[in-house]
Amino acid sequence: MKFSTTTVAVRLGLAFSLILILLSAILATGIVGMREMHQKISLITDVNNTEIRELSTMRAALYEQSLSLRNMALAKSPDVLQQQGLLLEKHTQSYLAAESRLSKMFETQKETMPEEKSAIVLIRVKTEKAMPILTQLINGAAHNDSAVVGNLLNGILPALQAERRQLLEQLVALEDRLSSEANHDAEKVYQLAYASMLLAGAASLLVGIVAAVMVTRSVLRQLGGEPAYATTVAQRIASGDLTTTVEPDDENIASLLTAMKTMNASLLAIVRRVRLGAQNIATATTEIASGNLDLSARTEEQAGALEQTASAMEQLTATVQQNADNARRANELATMAAATATQSSNAVAEVVKTMGVISNSSTQIIDIIAVIDGIAFQTNLLALNAAVEAARAGEQGRGFAVVATEVQELARRSATAAREIKSLIQNSAADIEVGNHLVADAGRAMQDVVTSIGNVTEVVNEIAAASREQSTGLQEISHAIVQMDEVTQQNAALVEQAAAAAQSLQDQAQDLRKAVDIFIVDDIEERHHRAIDVTPERRAHLSLVEVA
Repeated sequence: MKFSTTTVAVRLGLAFSLILILLSAILATGIVGMREMHQKISLITDVNNTEIRELSTMRAALYEQSLSLRNMALAKSPDVLQQQGLLLEKHTQSYLAAESRLSKMFETQKETMPEEKSAIVLIRVKTEKAMPILTQLINGAAHNDSAVVGNLLNGILPALQAERRQLLEQLVALEDRLSSEANHDAEKVYQLAYASMLLAGAASLLVGIVAAVMVTRSVLRQLGGEPAYATTVAQRIASGDLTTTVEPDDENIASLLTAMKTMNASLLAIVRRVRLGAQNIATATTEIASGNLDLSARTEEQAGALEQTASAMEQLTATVQQNADNARRANELATMAAATATQSSNAVAEVVKTMGVISNSSTQIIDIIAVIDGIAFQTNLLALNAAVEAARAGEQGRGFAVVATEVQELARRSATAAREIKSLIQNSAADIEVGNHLVADAGRAMQDVVTSIGNVTEVVNEIAAASREQSTGLQEISHAIVQMDEVTQQNAALVEQAAAAAQSLQDQAQDLRKAVDIFIVDDIEERHHRAIDVTPERRAHLSLVEVA
């Protein structure tokens, strides 16, 4: 990826990032140098100076011990001896405390050198050898024992004290040397940090200059000219003047001004097409609005006709429904009549059967009466014979003759009654036969009535079914008409909305024409005309552009 092909933000970010990295390097170098200098100075102040201070305390206390020993040797009175003994004890304790602190420092601090540890060990060995003698001196001085004090002072103590002073001087010299080395190291660190910061600062300055030149050249190359010229061109295009001539430094290089030149040409062509399209849209929307008004009126008329049709269909549906109800009632009545006729036919059949039984019974009765008539005839013959026999008997048969006469009378009366009954029964049988024929005819007539009522029932059922189908069909037609009415109402509403939308579109087309008219796309005459006749919309647009 080339530097010239990256975005301005990336270039500026890279340049400033590089500068910030160099500044961070300078800062890091300074911080590291200052930290090392701080460590060295801390070593000098917190370690070496403290050790030298403790050594100074030890050397001063050892010197004071020597003075007290000399004064004890020269003391002429017990008071002076005791006083010097107390001073010797004081300086001895001061020395021991300083030596203990210094030994602890050498043991705990990691900066302690091996030479220092060896030196303090030798000093402590000498101190351990001198302490019993010093303790005896202190005790002898406290008891005014000048003989003991004299013997101790004339012994090995002076030589031991001299060795101790020599070891202390050697350790002091060692500490001075170490402090001087630490000071020299701190100076070297300072010089290195100073040189590093100076070098990093010079490199940062050089890199900043190079980055600024490269970024400036790349930005100007990408802009295609001065930013002020690009701003002027952009303001003129924003104000609507598309006749502006854009002149980039190099048209062969893809730059902002080259893109603005292409954009200006494209906008010029687009605005011309948009202006022509806006005029066509305005004409078309006017025609659409007029057509929508006519369609709205016709839709309202259709909606009114559908409402009337729906009302008529509702009335027709009610009438057909009533006919269906009447047909269903007639069907029910025909069914009841058929059931009644069937029952009557069954009853007539029973009557015919009963008449047949009666006719058979009448025949049997006639036969029985014929038998009775024969019995009466024979009885009469027997009575005649009995009367003849009674007449032959004379007086003895008179009673029997009377009985025979009565029997003969009864036989005659029985024969007469039998003949009358037979005549009545024959007449009844004839009547029963006639009635039987009539009942059979009535049964056949009732069967015909049942058959006719069944046919009537079937016809009434068909009429009821047809009425139900007509009612259902009319309900569906009524429902369809209602839906058509609703759809027509919705269409009417949609047509009204379309008319309103067409009117709004027409207004927007007019606004679009006014907005497009802001742009200057023609020759000097149009520019002159627009310069003279500046509409309020254009003045508002230009004021917004100037504010922007």
